[in-house]
Amino acid sequence: RALATNILRVTHDHRLRTPPGANDEGVVGCTRGGCAPRAMANRNPKIQNPMNILIADDSATNRNLLRAQLESEKFTAFEAADGVEALNVLDREKIDAIISDILMPNMDGYRLCHELRRSDKLKLLPFLVYTSTYHSPADEKLALDLGADKFIRKPASLTAMLDALYDLTHEDKYDEPRKVKPRPELALMKQYSERLVAQLEERNIELEKTRETLRQANEELEQRVREHTAQLAGANQELEAFRRCVAHDLQSPLRAIDGFCRALQEECSDQLPTSGRQYLRRVEEHVQRMRQVIEGLLNLAHVGFLEMVARPVNLSDLAAEIVAELRRSQPEHAAEFRVAPHLVARGDRMLLRAMLANLLGNAWKFTAKRAQARIEFGLVEMSHDGEASPTQNTKIPRRQHANIPIFFVRDNGAGFDTTHADKLFNPFQRLRSGSEFHGNGTGLATVQRIIARHGGLIWAEGKPGEGATFYFTL
Repeated sequence: RALATNILRVTHDHRLRTPPGANDEGVVGCTRGGCAPRAMANRNPKIQNPMNILIADDSATNRNLLRAQLESEKFTAFEAADGVEALNVLDREKIDAIISDILMPNMDGYRLCHELRRSDKLKLLPFLVYTSTYHSPADEKLALDLGADKFIRKPASLTAMLDALYDLTHEDKYDEPRKVKPRPELALMKQYSERLVAQLEERNIELEKTRETLRQANEELEQRVREHTAQLAGANQELEAFRRCVAHDLQSPLRAIDGFCRALQEECSDQLPTSGRQYLRRVEEHVQRMRQVIEGLLNLAHVGFLEMVARPVNLSDLAAEIVAELRRSQPEHAAEFRVAPHLVARGDRMLLRAMLANLLGNAWKFTAKRAQARIEFGLVEMSHDGEASPTQNTKIPRRQHANIPIFFVRDNGAGFDTTHADKLFNPFQRLRSGSEFHGNGTGLATVQRIIARHGGLIWAEGKPGEGATFYFTL
């Protein structure tokens, strides 16, 4: 981040000025014999151009950032991912200075510096160490003992980097050619090995701390999973107990009430007044409605407990079966069905059939009063940009991915007010009275739960008196 900030920092214009000791052409004089004058081209008044800088770092990101900084100052940058590559570049190119990381594969920065100082050809090449891993005073001492000229810790400002390069390359600072101080090979290698071992030990300590932290985090996570699993198991047991209660304990009194009502009608019908017989019929109607509610609760609970078996399912075939059943149940209800062919989705066949039965059954129910009822099951046509075609005219939820098929069930029945659309999928939330259209109020809640178990979405659009459309994905 610091390097990226520096790139922005150096983009503003600097006024070129002539460094001390320059002649009228802006050329810095050299006290060493044979030093050719070089015209300044970069925006730093200290550095003489052109200069070729070799960047040795195993991180491509670090190399790219540093290269961008140097090239913004009119340097020519070369790159190497380790010490071996750096030596190969030095064989091919004329390099004026090296900026090297320490921790690199194959050959690290320490070894690279040592090899250069042993070379008659490259021993005077300015060498700048730029590191974040090896940053202790002992690391700096070893680098300098091996022959490095500068030791800079990452991240450093561009100004600090340019000043370091100036110190290494400004030839006025030397009254005689640079000399590399001889160092005992054995002592250097011993110091080098000790620093590597120390660094490895530090890394091992860090890894051990990290491993311990991960172990503790895993233990905490496993404990939470065990607790949540136990809570879920308890909730499932309670739900199963409730389901058994609904299935048996609540239905037994209903059967008794229904039985006594039938007995009264059969044995005491002549003795009951007209109002009494009407009361009995109302009791039987409410018993039947209560049975429907219990059946809906059982179906809703069954959806959550049922184990899914996912496989390709032909939804068109399922819809055709359901349509045939609806026609047999109410032959007097004339409705035109349109089922698109070859609609296939992956899911549990039994659950998908229950979902389609509820949606098509709703459409069948709410078109009962239509003289020319139409019910359609199909697929939304999508454009190339992932939007619904103009003929579909539906608002696709943001969570819906454009590449997932969108199915729909459409009818021209009673419809609904879209301001109450959020209540459609809540259990026992009815937008119309039960006397107008029968039902237990759990059908669409069951549909939503089935679609959610298949990782899909469902939403609805409609207008009162014009019909409704239910869209869903799987």
